[in-house]
Amino acid sequence: MVSILSIFFFCFPTLALSASFRQIFLPPTGFGPESLAFELPGGAFYTGVSDGRVLRYQPLTGFTYFAFTSPNRTIAFCDGTTDDPVKGPICGRPFGLAYDPIARLLYIADAYYGLLVADSNGRLAKQIATGAEGQPFVFCNGLDIDPITRNIYFIDTSAVYDLRNSTKGLQANDSTGRLLKYDVRTNQVTVLMRNLSGAAGAAVSGDGRFVLVSEFIVGIAS
Repeated sequence: MVSILSIFFFCFPTLALSASFRQIFLPPTGFGPESLAFELPGGAFYTGVSDGRVLRYQPLTGFTYFAFTSPNRTIAFCDGTTDDPVKGPICGRPFGLAYDPIARLLYIADAYYGLLVADSNGRLAKQIATGAEGQPFVFCNGLDIDPITRNIYFIDTSAVYDLRNSTKGLQANDSTGRLLKYDVRTNQVTVLMRNLSGAAGAAVSGDGRFVLVSEFIVGIAS
């Protein structure tokens, strides 16, 4: 099955709204893109795939292998993996992405390796947080960046069920998720919300005044 990224471009001529749609095909071994992080301007963006790679897309050259999250990852063992429960902890699984255009850094929330950051050279991302308040991350997921402070807001979906056991968490109505903040100046992680039910995404408002969190088990955003 071919993986596709669907990108919408919107134009606003006079009073009418016209929309165009195009499909951007991932490389043959790229499956399960989870999120997008854009470089603006220029049209380049990043996405993480199920075999542990972070790919960078540029309009003129297409996709290139930009970064990875696991120090144990090898091309021979991992490339083409589709959320394999055995290979996942070895290869990594990047979920949330956010690009800081000022520092030119790509922040990555990996389901197995916590919070990481990659500079403009890519390759092995640097692990910058693996837990908070004495509790290790179990399933890092969505991520966003505050446009004002540049701080990172991200989700640890569960304190009990990792990605390999996420179905069990759904069946158990797990409510051990957390919203966290990483302070880029102090390198400290703070827990902002607890007892979240299947928390998956975090989105910071354009003025940095609030953060939206989605909880898929209870079907709400707060």
